[in-house]
Amino acid sequence: MNIGFSAKTKAFYDLDEKAVYIQNASWSEDVKSISEVLWLNHCGQPPKGKIRGADEHGMPCWIDAPEPTEQERIAEAVNIRNAMLMTADTEIRQLKIIEEICALTSEETQRLMSWKKYLADVYRIEPGNVSSIRWPDVPV
Repeated sequence: MNIGFSAKTKAFYDLDEKAVYIQNASWSEDVKSISEVLWLNHCGQPPKGKIRGADEHGMPCWIDAPEPTEQERIAEAVNIRNAMLMTADTEIRQLKIIEEICALTSEETQRLMSWKKYLADVYRIEPGNVSSIRWPDVPV
């Protein structure tokens, strides 16, 4: 395999397909040939907290991931909140169905109340105040 790496784009290129990259205006002029071992070590998922970067020689390496922006942190909080609300909603609906078909046991009644309180607590979280969010514990 004939592989190249661009420090500018932090991407790998199949050097045998250079003409195709040029034709599609996606070729980077700083592409350097690299070994298959170097490619294998940097083509997959990065280690936690790292992203693909380039060292001082323009070769691929793992570098520290930048801190997320405020907008990214808010978006992540919204995603977490939505997932928590969906989980709570599912649990509550299942317990309500059981309640409609047959009476809930005292344990199930307690679980239903716990999930309702959890849903209310999650619902009231303001994702825009990321630094002050205190995620409630999931009922057991």
